[in-house]
Formats: sequence, structure tokens, C-alpha cells
Amino acid sequence: MTLNHTSRATIVGGGFTGLTAAYELASRGIPVTVLEAESEIGGLAAAFDVGGEKLDRFYHHWFTNDLEVMQLISKLGLDSRVEINPTNTGVYYANNFFKLSTPWDLLNFTPLGFADRIRLGLLALRARRVDDWMSLESRTAHDWLRQLGGDKVYQVVWQPLLKGKFGPYAKDISAVWFWNKLKLRGGSRGKGGEERLAYFKGGFVALAEKLAERIRELGGRIELNAPVSSIAHREGAWHVTTPRRGALGKGHRHHGAATSG
Repeated sequence: MTLNHTSRATIVGGGFTGLTAAYELASRGIPVTVLEAESEIGGLAAAFDVGGEKLDRFYHHWFTNDLEVMQLISKLGLDSRVEINPTNTGVYYANNFFKLSTPWDLLNFTPLGFADRIRLGLLALRARRVDDWMSLESRTAHDWLRQLGGDKVYQVVWQPLLKGKFGPYAKDISAVWFWNKLKLRGGSRGKGGEERLAYFKGGFVALAEKLAERIRELGGRIELNAPVSSIAHREGAWHVTTPRRGALGKGHRHHGAATSG
């Protein structure tokens, strides 16, 4: 048994990229189908149930300068679900915790001498002012951060972070990746210089569900438990085949553009 559906666009994957693409297409009146291999949408932003409440599988936040996602939330009429809070960033060094969220915290960061504290602050400012990120493509974060802040700042602050995240690959991480992190975090600040992050009430999965609800209202289709087994171009159309489970039979064919999401 084969079930046939025709769409002008087929999105492979029901994570935020796939759902957003489907929403934009459906908003323009283009028939679209989202195929998700799992039994729920969200991808890495999916959740699990605890006592009837959904919790994000992973820790998620946005920066306040992530304008595209904020605009998407506004389009969906969900601005009231966004919470923006200051962070409580800290550093564990020599068996002690040190808060490191504001410029004042930086000035009181005693693991570094006063001159190195100033170097650390200037490092963040200098990194944010880099406009030509391509000039960093041939450099590693290891070398770039040492040049900007000196060996002591690197050893106390950046080296442990790189090792903790990337292990044996710490010295190979691109300077572009690290520059982008500094630029994002540096642009997400309050009036007092404190870092501020945005969260969604109900978890990221709640936003994914609202997005899916809107896609369906616009006439789009979202199919779960629908892993894609083949994508082929035949007779002037793309054929996307999904081996269905249970009573749904052997497979679907969707005709349209296949987009990874």
C-alpha cells in the first residue's frame, strides 16, 4: 500500500530550521509538508515529561540580539512568553567561585592581577570590533586569544573553557567560532553592562508546538514517525519516500523541493 500526497515543497526534519522554513512557505500560500523521523517535533529543542510538565532535554537560551527569532515570536503573537534575565556567570578557580557577569565583577576578579583584568576587559571589546571575520579563518582561538590578552589571561580564563568543551581538540578550534561567541554575548547586555539572556516560558518545545500549530492552520502538513528513505528526481518532480509504520503502509511520495531541516 502506498499513500501519495503532492506538495510544492517538502521539508526534511521538524527542528526549528525545518519548522520555520515551513511556516514561511505556508504563510506565502505554498503547499508544504514537513517530514519528521521522530515521534515529536523540535529536534534538539525537544523535551521530556516530568510529572506532567515538559522540560527541555538540553539547556537553551537566546541572546537579546538574536533579532530573527524575536521577530518570529512577535509574528506568532507570543511576546508575552519571552523572559529576559541577567545571567549569573561565574568562574571556578583554585577551589573558589568568582562571579564574572559585569564589569564590576571583572575588576574584582582576583585570580588575575589588575593589569591582566584590564587586558581581559579590553580583549572582549577588541574582539567585538572585528568586522572582517574572514581575516581570522586561518587562525586558532588558542593563538588569537593569547595574542589579544596575554598568556596569563589565557591560562586562567580561556584555556580551561576550551579544554572543558573540546577536550583534546581545544587548540584546533577556529578563532572565528570564538569571535562569534564573544560578539553575541557582548551584544546581549543591559544598561549596567550585565549579560542578559532570553528564555521562553514553557521551554523551547512550547515555541516549536506553537509554530507547528500555525503551520497547520495555514494548510501545511507535519508528519511524525516519517523518516526519509530516499529522495529522487523523476519525470520533472522530486519524489521523497518515507517508509511508514503500522497501518500506514509501505510509503509516501511527496512531490516538491526537499529541504533539510
